[in-house]
Amino acid sequence: MMLAPGHRVWVPCEVKRGAFSNERMVRVAGPLGEWLGFVPDVLLETKIEQGETAVQGIVDAISENRVSLFMPGDPVTGGVFVQDLAEVRPFGPVQA
Repeated sequence: MMLAPGHRVWVPCEVKRGAFSNERMVRVAGPLGEWLGFVPDVLLETKIEQGETAVQGIVDAISENRVSLFMPGDPVTGGVFVQDLAEVRPFGPVQA
């Protein structure tokens, strides 16, 4: 997978209902901890109210087998999140 800073990726997550009808509480688990935040449902791969789906993230940096991501929405924990590279999927076609 040829990713670079600025590319969008899908990151597996768990969602629950948020305070608003178009918002979800998103939890993403990674090798160094977890990210929690409130995200608009349009940034989810599947617009569900509860369960497992994926959320869009933006690549900040890549090092060896990990990727640093800017996560969308209103974070409860930090805005940058580290995930294993094997856990993310490109949002769309990635050019080499």
